[in-house]
Amino acid sequence: MPFSPTQEDYLEAIWDLTMRHGYVRVKDVATTLEINSSAVSKMIEKLHKDGIVERRRYMGFRMTPDGYQRGQKLHERRTVIKAFLERMELDSSDTVHQTVEGVEHYVSDEVLNNMRHFLDFIQLHPQWWEQYRNWRKFDNVQNEDVQNDESFNP
Repeated sequence: MPFSPTQEDYLEAIWDLTMRHGYVRVKDVATTLEINSSAVSKMIEKLHKDGIVERRRYMGFRMTPDGYQRGQKLHERRTVIKAFLERMELDSSDTVHQTVEGVEHYVSDEVLNNMRHFLDFIQLHPQWWEQYRNWRKFDNVQNEDVQNDESFNP
């Protein structure tokens, strides 16, 4: 069953909190997602009905095996997209964060796998990556020169 982007954000936050603390409380999810506890409680009820989390009276809740698997996949997706964008040497970490937030719910498995393979290729062939970076710097300088050249009229 596909989840909405909002449900995916909850699931990823729950997975991350579970990995860090071993358990999850409504308050922790609310703090992580910067929303109120009543909204979290409603979503936890829905995720419970969907078989994603198990509630534990007075102890918060935990992920079911299916929930854990889905959360891990969402975490891996975010990690690959973030690593890919960081490798592209964007202007700031804010740009990376905003872009990850904007695209993570819409990236297909095919695109994600290609990003992963690209990152693996760069790791195996650092000389290739250095050539690309040098070419890009050179190309950027040429483009700036053309833009600053008043005699250039396309």
